[in-house]
Amino acid sequence: MTSSTYTRLGLAVIAVITTVAITGCSKAGPDIEAVTTDVLITDEPGRTCIDRNPLRNPYFGDTHVHTTYSVDAYSQNVRSTPNDAYAFAKGEEIGLPPYDRDGTPLRTAQLERPLDFTMISDHSEFFGDVALCLNPVSNAYNKLSCKIYRGQGIAAFGVFNYNLSTSQSSPQRQPHCGVDGENCINHSITLWQETQLAAEAAYDRSDECSFTSFVGYEWTGSPKQSGNGLGIVSQNLHRNVLFANAQVPERPSGYFRAPYPEDLWDTLSDECLNATTDSGEACDVLTIPHNSNLSAGLMFEQLDKNGEPIGAEYSEQRAAFEPIVELVQHKGSSECQYTPGGNDEECAFEYLPWGHLVGNLTEKFGEKLLPWVNPTDNSFVRDALKEGLKLKQELNVNPFKYGFIGSTDTHLGTPGLTNENNYPGHGGAAGAGDTAGDTNTTLADNPEHNPGGLAVVWAEQNTRSSIFDAMKRKEVYATSGPRHTLRFFGGWDYDEGLCDSADLVQSGYEGGVPMGGDLFNNDVSTNANSEDAPKFVVSVLKDTMGADLQYVQIIKGWVDSEGNRHEAIYDVAGNKNNGASVDLDTCEPVGVGASNLCNVWQDPDFSNEEEAFYYARVIENPTCRWNQHQCLNSGGKAGCDLEDQLGQPVAKTVKERSWSSPIWYSAQP
Repeated sequence: MTSSTYTRLGLAVIAVITTVAITGCSKAGPDIEAVTTDVLITDEPGRTCIDRNPLRNPYFGDTHVHTTYSVDAYSQNVRSTPNDAYAFAKGEEIGLPPYDRDGTPLRTAQLERPLDFTMISDHSEFFGDVALCLNPVSNAYNKLSCKIYRGQGIAAFGVFNYNLSTSQSSPQRQPHCGVDGENCINHSITLWQETQLAAEAAYDRSDECSFTSFVGYEWTGSPKQSGNGLGIVSQNLHRNVLFANAQVPERPSGYFRAPYPEDLWDTLSDECLNATTDSGEACDVLTIPHNSNLSAGLMFEQLDKNGEPIGAEYSEQRAAFEPIVELVQHKGSSECQYTPGGNDEECAFEYLPWGHLVGNLTEKFGEKLLPWVNPTDNSFVRDALKEGLKLKQELNVNPFKYGFIGSTDTHLGTPGLTNENNYPGHGGAAGAGDTAGDTNTTLADNPEHNPGGLAVVWAEQNTRSSIFDAMKRKEVYATSGPRHTLRFFGGWDYDEGLCDSADLVQSGYEGGVPMGGDLFNNDVSTNANSEDAPKFVVSVLKDTMGADLQYVQIIKGWVDSEGNRHEAIYDVAGNKNNGASVDLDTCEPVGVGASNLCNVWQDPDFSNEEEAFYYARVIENPTCRWNQHQCLNSGGKAGCDLEDQLGQPVAKTVKERSWSSPIWYSAQP
């Protein structure tokens, strides 16, 4: 597909989602018809937004959003389209399931504050299936698998997602896809073009630059089949694929087509990075891993698809395609492994006790079918960051050099819906609550799940090119929902009184590097001194609509000369023992914290010969978790005194937080 400043795309077949009456149990869904239309898509030449800031603004967004085009959303009665989701991100109200007999949603949701940017990330593997199974005139419409799909529920979820958990070397499509899957492959373009049209319609190309949409999808690899008898362990390898602009491949590259991450990157190289176009915009793309906590160690496995140890070429390709990782979303935090009594109790934050994608269903279906797998150290990002430093010693390239973002992974078409109060659930693999008839007595989600997080970028202006560049340079951070304003700089030439200076940000850039950057010994540009430890400036402002700040930590990881891995956690600002709490009977906060925290900190354990990374973690005073809000809102009928699958109490409070992307130190560039 090509584009130019005013190029009219002739779309021979697109998906048109028409409004239909939803009756009874809402088994009916959107009608998909094949029609012919044209759409005007314009390039984005260099332009200046009215809020352009050379010192960069924080923009809050969500790059992980599912709509009715995703099988697991449709199977839970979700009917929100990409257009609906973008409208929601901009501040409009949206209807949520369940529906009454007249098709009126019994629940609604609306953001208190619109987002700045969003990407719809529907599961690309089933674009063709959705187009076929919902089109009454298609040759697959009356096939059994399509009837199961339209029937919705756990059967549809299981039948379709099982195909993602079979042999990774040769995953199989549904029978209605035909020989070699050609029927579904040919029809995948339908929803893919509709995804593009929705993104184009939502993007504000005026000088106001009020909202940015990205074209993208989710690559949904979930191998492998193992266990006792028919036991299935679904190891999460999912990536969200985000394109820089409207220049995208003709069709998405899903798991059936590219079953290994290397296959995905190779396909994107051929059809995007190296594609020849006649437009002013070149195709560029990122892949963003998420939920490594549910990968049973596979996300950061150091073997390639042939079972060989990864080498420099693999590492360079991975580092180029994956500068950022999704650290938190509604299926848990992937920051660090939690060990009771360990050196970092904050790793307990939104920690899921199971280690693979459908482990939450073990109790429901039994261990013979879905074996229990505990989370492992090598499933978490901090462990991967340390392994990356070790691999750099061996390969001279770090494949796991990640910046951090958060997102929701909503399957309701509700990007940015992260408030704990009135949380309606997010659907998808949660498998609970979103189709409940009595919303006052039924828990809105699996109790171990959470509302998810946000992606924040430091960019000059709210445009695709500016935000994409910020992601590539890793000047981004993750939040669990609050809209903190977090700056993190590293260098050698910072004054101790910088926190009191009105020029903190400018001095931060001039004297060093921002989050996501690299510090090198003897680097003249940062006034590096081979003997002195670098200094780090962390500054954070509370969310004006959120809780007070409690304290800030800097987490350091490093590898010594013998390849041994280490980590340390330093409290650098605020007070973790400030006595703040929350009244569980009213959810009112007790005690006070800070509206802003700042410090210039120097590593007391620095060695100029050891590769290291540093990132900041900001923690709020405790507030009520969503299940406690639901307990109170339901008059004690739902969400009270819950236990997880290990019989441990589900937390009633939460300490919301933010994580900066790391800054890396190295003796040599």
